[in-house]
Amino acid sequence: EYNGDLLLPGDARPGHVPGAINLPEGDFFDANGLLLETPALLDLFRSKGIVESRPVLVYCHDGAKSSLGSTLFVQAGYPDVSLYYLSYRDWSENPNLPVEP
Repeated sequence: EYNGDLLLPGDARPGHVPGAINLPEGDFFDANGLLLETPALLDLFRSKGIVESRPVLVYCHDGAKSSLGSTLFVQAGYPDVSLYYLSYRDWSENPNLPVEP
């Protein structure tokens, strides 16, 4: 999974959106390859410091995987979830937007 360390094809700059929390797609599945149930999703999100009382913006490298994450946040009951479908590839192209290593 992309964690911002490398410059991937299409990225103008390596890094990630400031304040982003890395949550790889593989974390959404149990040992049998099944999607986590809602209580386990809540435990996962909260263990990363992602709480229901704050807005959540989900993005990935190029928009291909972030829709699953945003759907699971909604399923888990998060009331304010947005999907940045253009994702980091778009963000990195704008030199006026900050990037963290």
